[in-house]
Amino acid sequence: MYGAFIGDIVGSKYEFDNIKTKDFPLFSKGCAYTDDTIMTAAVAKALMLSETVPIADENAMKKLFVQTMQDFGRRYPNPLGAYGARFNVWIWEEDPQPYNSCGNGSAMRVSPCALYARTLREAEDLARRSAVVSHDHPEGIKGAQAVAAAVFLAKSGKTKDEIRRYISENYYDLGFTLDEIRETYAFEATCQKSVPQAIVAFLESESFEDAIRNVISIGGDCDTTGAVTGSIAWTYYAIRSGGESGWVRDRIDPAMLSIKEQAKAYLPAEFTAIADEFHERSWRRAAAFRRFNDPDAFSHDKELYAKLTGKAPIAPEENKKAETDPRKQIISVFQDIAVDMDYVLCIPSVHAKCGTGEIIVDCAGCVRQNNGFPRDKELLVIRWVRLHRNEIIKNHRRANEGKTLLAIKPLEEKEIIKLNMMQQWKKASDPFSAIQIVQGDICEVKADVIVNPTDARCSGAGGLDREIHKLAGEDLRRCLEKERKEKGPLKEGGVLETPALSLKNAKRILHLVGPAWKNGFSSEEGILAGCYRHAMESIGPEPKLSIAFPCISTGAKRFPEGRAAEIALHTVFNFICAGKAAYAPGSILFVCPSERQFRLYRRVLKEMILERAIAVSSPESAPGEFDYNLILLLAKLEWNEPGDYQLYVGQMGAGAESDDKLLWAKNADRWDYNTCLAYIVYMQRLSYWSGGWEDPLREQLANGVLRRLLLRMGTLLKSC
Repeated sequence: MYGAFIGDIVGSKYEFDNIKTKDFPLFSKGCAYTDDTIMTAAVAKALMLSETVPIADENAMKKLFVQTMQDFGRRYPNPLGAYGARFNVWIWEEDPQPYNSCGNGSAMRVSPCALYARTLREAEDLARRSAVVSHDHPEGIKGAQAVAAAVFLAKSGKTKDEIRRYISENYYDLGFTLDEIRETYAFEATCQKSVPQAIVAFLESESFEDAIRNVISIGGDCDTTGAVTGSIAWTYYAIRSGGESGWVRDRIDPAMLSIKEQAKAYLPAEFTAIADEFHERSWRRAAAFRRFNDPDAFSHDKELYAKLTGKAPIAPEENKKAETDPRKQIISVFQDIAVDMDYVLCIPSVHAKCGTGEIIVDCAGCVRQNNGFPRDKELLVIRWVRLHRNEIIKNHRRANEGKTLLAIKPLEEKEIIKLNMMQQWKKASDPFSAIQIVQGDICEVKADVIVNPTDARCSGAGGLDREIHKLAGEDLRRCLEKERKEKGPLKEGGVLETPALSLKNAKRILHLVGPAWKNGFSSEEGILAGCYRHAMESIGPEPKLSIAFPCISTGAKRFPEGRAAEIALHTVFNFICAGKAAYAPGSILFVCPSERQFRLYRRVLKEMILERAIAVSSPESAPGEFDYNLILLLAKLEWNEPGDYQLYVGQMGAGAESDDKLLWAKNADRWDYNTCLAYIVYMQRLSYWSGGWEDPLREQLANGVLRRLLLRMGTLLKSC
């Protein structure tokens, strides 16, 4: 939603005073939110209210859209640029009816429909419903659906080529460039003459800011086309820089975050509150496919798969006819417990019965309904679901397709204790495990790729730059001179790759120009983030390669060390999350020349791991289980050996008034960082080796205690 808000605010100044250049200030005197922002917030509010009515009830949904749009329109009656004449009448009518409009008002407000949707089909259907209440002309509906489809595909991690292909085959001809239309394009308020242009502005962009500058530079109805382009571009680049939850969690490129904060100054508090709440609700609802291991929100739709990829769907193997309805197949879990597939929830779930009691558990192990199911056996079903999560997801899809369910083994009594046991101190698969922080000289570190901070002429004049030139030999200078003649001087953030030549511990060198610190007024943070991102992109799709980074720009260019460390680690981590390759543990090194910088980088990494561990442990965003790998990563940053944590545990138990380990944490407010961490490691190991907590209530209590300790650890780190 913030992309639509930003595009609207930036374009508001140029709606009736078009410019034909990309060189202009994003925010300046004369910018304000318009009807595009108001109606986008209204649609988001309607979708949140729709949770109280059946989404299949089309009339109820339409009524909600009408009520919220009229409510927002009446409470904000005089936006900059005003409402369209016919829409303004519609806002104040007692019985508003659609008026056969093909205007782009249906497209400007539609982005929440895509963010809220679980599938592409649902996004297009919600877009149609939001449009027909006022803009029921076929072109008006088509424009809304095209924008919703583009936003949803961006949210699903699709490439620009895939987005272009789908829009071209289903909605509009995108076979033109902005340069071809820039001089002649004029004000157009219809969907068919503004939506394709806005989509192409996104497709030709290199960043979110570039997308906004693209669409403003062609002129026309700038606030509306800005809202359309902004909604697609924000989702696309947030996913690219912050992973699948980037558009929700603000784990995005610092330059985008800076633009968002500037835009907030123009928005009423009500709109930002709606956007934040809507993003959180949409994430919980619409990200179910990705969160529960379904790799693609429309992988089950073979016709759609063919349109997106240009490839024919793989023909499934011939399935034997099921002797019974696959939806009714019963799996015995243990003794008198039996489960079958459940279809009440939008995510794969199971329905368990024991006597007269019933329970519904989703594939993450969360209890959604419990009608008299025995408490002692509830935990057993939860553990069985967690153990067979992947098979349950596959069976849910197969049942929907009318195929035979895969066989899932029932539990034997001897297997119950083994369910929650896990290998201790195993290699973590978390993206954090790829990051390693070391202290020393980067020239002595063994890595496939070494990053060399240089100047625009690659002169080898700086300290580290001079040392790398010396070790690589005279051939490096000749190689750089040849490259510089062909490509010209490097700009800030630019990257140039050469062989390592005589530098023994590396195979390649990436020469890049970091920004000089100018008190934060010249986009230095965005440029520095770009340096790390471009370096990661330069090593290509080869996750087996290792790369070593120095502390870029923190020397003679005087970039604040603390902020530089945050940008470096967050940017690289977000890049790992956004990519499809799994980097090997310890393959991305940050080499700190001093003890002070080494401690600083480690502290920032700890804060990041803690932040994620706290978020994962939240009941609202996860199935209530701790990600033990994150805890192990924190432990490995503190202790060389797994058993070292027991020294702290012994101190805790010595003064304890009770043998109950949970009561040991009664005085945790006085514990230091290492003691809190040792207690969490100890309790997690104790839980898994003993087969889990004896009842769900005690497990919930334990998770509450451990979460409180994580929060205290975060407070202690920030106070350092």
